Amino acid sequence: MTPSSPTAPADRLARFHEILDPLVAELEPLHLALNHATWQASVTGKEEFVQESARLDATVRKVLSRPEPFAVLTGLKRDGGLEDPLAQRQLDVLINACRQHQLPPDLIERMVTIEKRLDSRFNNFRARLDGESVSDNRLRELLKTSDDPHARREA
Repeated sequence: MTPSSPTAPADRLARFHEILDPLVAELEPLHLALNHATWQASVTGKEEFVQESARLDATVRKVLSRPEPFAVLTGLKRDGGLEDPLAQRQLDVLINACRQHQLPPDLIERMVTIEKRLDSRFNNFRARLDGESVSDNRLRELLKTSDDPHARREA
């Protein structure tokens, strides 16, 4: 048993909620804003949304990287877990979410920067046809309606 991890099942559940409830309150609005910024970055390709998405993603990961809550959560599991199956599932999911982010903040920043750069390149890719950038819709239309075999081959 660890000092931060009570042995009685009811005490473990209470300790779990001491960690879970503030974490949910902190992460919920961050995730909502992150999802919105990521969607806007994907749809518009605008750099402002890419940057906002990266900032929020790094913030979420840094929240999950905090070592103290992770230690308490793993201690709760090690000391017998939680009797309530739903709470136990929440504990397992939260431990897994935190485990993958147990990294230094500077490494998290670098990873997010690289990931967002790759996402942006993928989302903003446009094929070139006759020297100009064209949308996927334009390519599909050309393939669907053109009788010119050369144009279709180029598309």
